[in-house]
Amino acid sequence: MQLSTTCAREVRGKASEAGESRLAPLHFYAELYVEHSPEVVWSLFSDLTKWTKWSPICRGCRLNDEQSQLQLGSVLEVSFAIMGVTLTVPSRVVRFDPPTSISWRGQKFGIKASHTYSFIPRNGGTLLCNEETFSGAGFPLKRLMTAWFRMTKLSGKSLAGLRRELDNTRSLYAPRERLLTSANLFHEQSTR
Repeated sequence: MQLSTTCAREVRGKASEAGESRLAPLHFYAELYVEHSPEVVWSLFSDLTKWTKWSPICRGCRLNDEQSQLQLGSVLEVSFAIMGVTLTVPSRVVRFDPPTSISWRGQKFGIKASHTYSFIPRNGGTLLCNEETFSGAGFPLKRLMTAWFRMTKLSGKSLAGLRRELDNTRSLYAPRERLLTSANLFHEQSTR
């Protein structure tokens, strides 16, 4: 798994690093290349019922408002297990650019969280990027959470899980992609 700041630079500038201050935010980042188009990645990612299949900490995710589909302003109710504790955090989608990016923000126990997934077209596939930032007044669990994120490599494992699920469901998407490719080839040959 390759980790760098490529997506962060392309999407919103250089990724910030957490400082030594107790008030400085925690920032975690990972990226991973997959051989699927951003549209195929988005199709899996935007199906909230599938999050438990690829996320190592998600225990459930659903829309918690009157909207029937994921969109800007949607409220996600995300249940996750972190450091052995299951929490449910309502989060609002603050950026929504299918099929290339989504960001949401939530808050629980005075800790603010921001999470961005980006899907950057690259070499016929997609560069998956996972960026998470946590902050809060004094943030008493900062050292523990930093150690846990680094030890578990959670940001990278989320992307690896997404890739695994994409590869496992390739047969659902590949026939359609092959059919479109074959139709395009037939069209190109018949017009010559």
